[in-house]
Amino acid sequence: MAKSDAIDADVITRFAQSIQPAPDRELTQNELKLEEVMNRRQQLVELLNIEGNRLEHYFEREIATDAKALIAHLKTKIKKLETMAKELIEADALLKTKVERLTQIKGVGLITSASLIAFMPELGRIHRNQAAALVGVAPFVCDSGTERGKRHIWGGRAHLRKLLYMCALHAIGKNRVLKEFYQRLKAAGKPSKVALIAVMRKLICLLNHMLRNPNFALAT
Repeated sequence: MAKSDAIDADVITRFAQSIQPAPDRELTQNELKLEEVMNRRQQLVELLNIEGNRLEHYFEREIATDAKALIAHLKTKIKKLETMAKELIEADALLKTKVERLTQIKGVGLITSASLIAFMPELGRIHRNQAAALVGVAPFVCDSGTERGKRHIWGGRAHLRKLLYMCALHAIGKNRVLKEFYQRLKAAGKPSKVALIAVMRKLICLLNHMLRNPNFALAT
């Protein structure tokens, strides 16, 4: 518990010396551009949500009008960034192939696919459990001796988890397989939140599998 940068650095060094992990693949220029575009889009979406929440609390007409103008401006900027992302994907064979694979899953659109590729370049090159852990939807045990605690999700990339949450909500309404999976968990007595997290985990594992296995075809 006596955490410090020096301790962290020592542990990381020992890990690297012991495991000797292979270096990750260098990202292409278009992948780096897509990451920057989607990162900027994410920033503007967060600003849009903040300004939208503030709007209802403004009573002065001039202030409300100014806020509405800013909201409209942010929406225009977001659309422009989405167009940039689409053009980048269309111009790059590798990115286009990945997006086409991911969007085969009902409930997963182009923007979700672009975000996953940008913020999780490991997708398709790692194990399903690693994919779930990176997003932060992998359950971790909380046991001590003979005590058996509840499993909890922990860590991961928060912005991706938010994205996957919205995607899962959409998927359980449009994706037959995920909808039936969700309904089975609910029928078994699982709380809605637990069932939805399980859908998120199943979804990211499926997305990872789609990219990892180019010849895999979804059942119709």
